Amino acid sequence: MFTQVKYALLDIKNSKRITLVFFLQMVVVFLLINSSIIDIIRVTNGLNRLERMKDAQAFVSRDATSIVRLNALIADMDNSIRQMRELYSYIKNNNRIVSFSTWSYATRETIDGHPIMQATANRMFFDIFDIRVINGRMFSEEDFASDAKPIPILVGYNLRNRFRLGEIYMEDNLDDLTSEKVSYKVIGILEHNASFPSLIDIGREINLNYTYFEPINLKLLNDFGSLDMAINSTVVFTHDESEVRSIEKKSSRLGLFDMQYVPIQKQVDEFLMIFEKIMIYQMFLASIIILFAATSMALNLTAMISKKMREFSIHIICGGRINSIIQRLLWRILIILFASLVPTALFLGIVLPALIPGVHFCGLSLAYTILLACLISLLIMIVPCLKMRMFSIAQLLRGSE
Repeated sequence: MFTQVKYALLDIKNSKRITLVFFLQMVVVFLLINSSIIDIIRVTNGLNRLERMKDAQAFVSRDATSIVRLNALIADMDNSIRQMRELYSYIKNNNRIVSFSTWSYATRETIDGHPIMQATANRMFFDIFDIRVINGRMFSEEDFASDAKPIPILVGYNLRNRFRLGEIYMEDNLDDLTSEKVSYKVIGILEHNASFPSLIDIGREINLNYTYFEPINLKLLNDFGSLDMAINSTVVFTHDESEVRSIEKKSSRLGLFDMQYVPIQKQVDEFLMIFEKIMIYQMFLASIIILFAATSMALNLTAMISKKMREFSIHIICGGRINSIIQRLLWRILIILFASLVPTALFLGIVLPALIPGVHFCGLSLAYTILLACLISLLIMIVPCLKMRMFSIAQLLRGSE
């Protein structure tokens, strides 16, 4: 076997151009296949995370308010704030529905290169996504109703040394345009890698390691920005669609937002329709490259067999087997293919997660890619094997003259 590997390496050295082209083609193919597999696994996990919301008949809001209307609301801010508080109270006080709201801002401070996020959420947000603490306690009902200071906060795991449990801190309140300092008291540390799923980019998990939460308190929602975020981030759970339509009508009567609630299943279906098209395109592109690359390499190996006919003839006359020649050709392909996996694994394991937070290298996708590499090897070897099997010793000798 090692002899055939040595000859395969010599063959690669003697055909640098075709080897380099085939190598680059396979790197592109493996990147496409790996990214597709990772995306499929990611979206599948995301769909599983949203099952509970789909079962509970969740409705998500789509804000279709025009820029003109939004500018008019901002121009009459005092009246708009009063009406927005009325609309949000209407949603929260409706006993026939349950809902959660959450929104966040990036602060100016960073830790380990990550911006610290200031988030606001109600109790159901933590319940629906099973977000828990490892130290301290979760928000209580009193935390959402009391306007006493300091404001209780839950902090992400990687902020546990920046915001220590039980201590009080003065921080900017980003919900308020004046960014006045507000006192916060740390009451709990979230679990490591606590997260919740994006409702737009299905499968993307929003990590909370660098986020601290304060409770939604209607008494403290006094500015346009926070009320806007509170209303339009609200997800409503109800088995009666007329309830969400009543919210839309209430908003319209108040002259506020053009709200359009849609079932989360519809949002998921729309995402999957676009996602499926992207996957088909990537797979089609990868298939075209594989077909072209495999055909080129198979023809190159066939040409090499014709060129080295004399060498192969002597090998067989001296007691060698055709199988050893086939092994030599196969090793040549496998060496190139597995060399192509190295930059692919490095890119997906190091570069891609750095460029796109939340994307992680998946060992399962690498296993599928290795299997694909083996299948490509077998596909390429079909023509050379048939050519070698069709020749007798006498034909090999005549071809070498």
